[in-house]
Amino acid sequence: MSTTETTNTLDTLLSIREVADRLSISTATVHRLIQVRDLDHLRLGRRTIRIPESALHDYLTRCTVRRLR
Repeated sequence: MSTTETTNTLDTLLSIREVADRLSISTATVHRLIQVRDLDHLRLGRRTIRIPESALHDYLTRCTVRRLR
């Protein structure tokens, strides 16, 4: 795998605060989404949690209501 391929497959990791800001929700709500396993995350050490940008995109896709025709 080349360096370019590796770079393109890596997700940006977002903090709890960044996810909360993007969704206009509280950090407590983001923690709740993680706790009920609605939002995939990475735990780096004991206290650090990061959410891959693709996990946020997947969550939003699952939550999107499609209009009936």
